[in-house]
Amino acid sequence: MKRAIIIGNCGAGKSTLARKIHDLTQLRLIHLDQEYWLPDWVEPDLEIWSKKLTELLSLEEWIIDGNYGSSMEQRMKRADTIIVMEVSTWKSMMRVIKRVISNRGKTRPDMAAGCDERFSLSFLHYVFIYNFTRKPLNEKRIAAYGKGKTIVRLKNNRDVERYLNELRPEFLPN
Repeated sequence: MKRAIIIGNCGAGKSTLARKIHDLTQLRLIHLDQEYWLPDWVEPDLEIWSKKLTELLSLEEWIIDGNYGSSMEQRMKRADTIIVMEVSTWKSMMRVIKRVISNRGKTRPDMAAGCDERFSLSFLHYVFIYNFTRKPLNEKRIAAYGKGKTIVRLKNNRDVERYLNELRPEFLPN
């Protein structure tokens, strides 16, 4: 693994897994939320964002967590590993609600500076419909761009721990 993306519903554990993989592999850790957003949840100019994303993807090694459907195909094409977090809608909803409550008014480490955690019904709606709308789109993308790549599907904490344990020997010094 040299270039991995982690995708899945909000609250599925993408950023947490990315940090754990980074700790094991020392691959550059890229949180798309951190790279994309400007302070106060301002979206960047699309041309500037596209250039920044192209620069990040041109690096030789990385692990990127985040969805951002408009750049999913570009990231899948460049990745050698696609990790799909397949957490249930209800688990994702509960994790997001817990995250909002525990971090409200604070900026999480995987977010851009000045993007404090906040409650949003539209965001909860996105989380609620993700597995019905976004997941099928991502499966089509994986079918189109995943050939010859390592595809990892993780459904729960046990799967995550098993996967991390499998990675350890590969990245231990000789």
